[in-house]
Amino acid sequence: MAQIYARENARLERGLLPSPLLSDTRLTVATRYSPGGGQSLVGGDFFDLVEAADGWVHLVIGDVCGRGPEEAALGVCLRVAWRTMVLAGRPMAEVLSAVQQVLEHERHEERLFATLCMMSVAPDRTHALLHLAGHPPPLLLTPDGVSELRALVNAPPGIAHTQDWPVSEVALGGNWTLLMYTDGLIEGRIGSGPERLGSDGLTEIIETYLRAAPPTGQWERKPRDERLLDSLIGRVRELNGGDLDDDLAVLALGFPAVVGT
Repeated sequence: MAQIYARENARLERGLLPSPLLSDTRLTVATRYSPGGGQSLVGGDFFDLVEAADGWVHLVIGDVCGRGPEEAALGVCLRVAWRTMVLAGRPMAEVLSAVQQVLEHERHEERLFATLCMMSVAPDRTHALLHLAGHPPPLLLTPDGVSELRALVNAPPGIAHTQDWPVSEVALGGNWTLLMYTDGLIEGRIGSGPERLGSDGLTEIIETYLRAAPPTGQWERKPRDERLLDSLIGRVRELNGGDLDDDLAVLALGFPAVVGT
C-alpha cells in the first residue's frame, strides 16, 4: 500500500512541477518543492515555465488552498490548463481566465480558491509583465540588491470571478534573478512566539546570503541560485524550529547564465 501511495504522489508531483520548456541558453532555472509538516504528501502548490516561439518567457506559480490529493489534483488541472493556453499563443488575460474557469468547474468544494503569480519576460530580457492574483509578489535579485516587484493585485480565482486582469510592467535590468514562491516559505514562525517571517524577513535572509557569497565574477548563475535556494529554505526551517506547516514551492529564473557578463 505504501508503494502505491508513493507512486501516486510521484505522478501528482510530476503534474504539479513539470520540466521547464526553455530554449534560451542565456537563462537558468532553479526550483525547489517541499511538502508541509514533514510529510511526504504533495499539496496544491505548482509552477511552470514556457518559452514561446516569439521569445517571451512565461512563468507561473500558484497555490491551491488546503493540502491533500484532491488539492494536488486540482493544482495539476490548473497548471496543465495554463501551459496549454500559453502553448496555444493566447493572450495572458485569456490564459488567466481559462485557469479561473477550470478552477470553478473542477473544484470539489465551492469555497476552494487558488492564488497565482504570473510573469512574462520580454525577449530582450530587460523588462517583464506581472500579474498578481492574491499571491505574494516575486523578488528581483540584482547586483544592486533585493527588491519586491510591485503590481496591481486581483482577488484569487475562486473567491471572485474576475473579468479583467490588470497587468503591471516591471523593469529587470541586464543582470538578475527572479524569485517566485508560495506563501509556505514566509509563513513559518520566528522562534516560539506568534511572529511570522514575512516577505521582509525573507528579503533579509537573501541579502545576508548574497553578502557572504563569493565576489561576483565569471561564474555560473545556476549553481549560485541552487545554493541560494537550499540555504534559504534551510534558514527558514531553522527559524521555524523544524519543518514548516505549509507546503512551499520556489522558482528562480536567472539572466544571464554567467554572472558578471
